[in-house]
Order: sequence, then structure tokens, then C-alpha cells
Amino acid sequence: MVVMILERVPEALRGELSRWMLEPKTGVFVGSISAMVRDRLWQRACGAMRGGAGVLVYSTNTEQGFEMRPWGDPSRSVVDMEGLKLVQVHPTSTKTSLKPSIVPTGVGVNRSSARAMEAGTNCPHGRGGEPQERRTSFIPKRLSPRAWG
Repeated sequence: MVVMILERVPEALRGELSRWMLEPKTGVFVGSISAMVRDRLWQRACGAMRGGAGVLVYSTNTEQGFEMRPWGDPSRSVVDMEGLKLVQVHPTSTKTSLKPSIVPTGVGVNRSSARAMEAGTNCPHGRGGEPQERRTSFIPKRLSPRAWG
């Protein structure tokens, strides 16, 4: 079993890896391939990452039953502690730093009422005055099935 976890990589690389492995989630590739194919795919992936990062995890005959090979600057790093591979989370990637920030975009703002409020009028309508009578039906009566007889 081979698992590749890639971050910030080009779509062309993801497309090339999807020929050999399944991609159940974006950037996560899973497959059962030989060691030679695994190593060649990992070499190609490392050469094409362009500032991205990744971790290769594959089954092998160790105490844990698998091996991990990191590449680039991933959000988590692999640390060897007395023969055991552990994952270290960097302080910048904690949940407190992942709070969404509010960015004003102006999307969904009713600009006509904003202009009316800026002009100093209390009227919520863009052109002022009383609201017009609202039409309940947009179908003319001559096209209505009731008018056909």
C-alpha cells in the first residue's frame, strides 16, 4: 500500500499521479504499486512540485509497518524518535491560527439603499418616493390559460 499526500502542487502533477493511483481527496493518492514504480513516481513528483510539499507513506518491514518520506516544506514534519516516525505539527498550523478572517468584499450589498442613506434621506428606495404597486403575476392575461376559454 502506498499513500502520497501532496500540498500546493500543480494540477498536471495530480493528473499524472492519478494514472497510477486513486485520488480519494484532493492531494491524497492511494494505490498498490511496486517499489520501483513507487520510487519513480516519487522522484517525478518531487521534481514537479514547484514550491509544494508532500509526504510519501508506504508499507515496509519496520516496527511500525510503514515508512514516511517528506519532501519540501509541508505543514507537518516527520520526526525520527528512537526509530519511530512521529508527526510534528508546526506552531503556525494550529487551529487558533486557522480562524477565518473577515474580508469586506462588497458582495451582496444593496447599493441603491446605501446611496439613499448617504444622501440623508430615510427612504429605503433608490429613487425615493413611495413604493410602486407590486405585480403578483408576470404573465400577461392574453397568455394565461384562463383567457383561452
